Amino acid sequence: MSDPLDVPKYRNAGHALLTVVREEGFGALYRGISLTALRQGLFSISRGPAHSFYTARRKANKFY
Repeated sequence: MSDPLDVPKYRNAGHALLTVVREEGFGALYRGISLTALRQGLFSISRGPAHSFYTARRKANKFY
């Protein structure tokens, strides 16, 4: 919003939800879900081995 006199499109979260569903359809709420799920999946897959590696390294070096 570059112009301070512009009226916001949404009043609150509920109004935003209803407006998006009315204007773009229910599928618009899930448009970016696949990339988000992929990102979270990759993070979860990498987090387990990284945690195990650093935990073992910390115990081996007695670094607390």
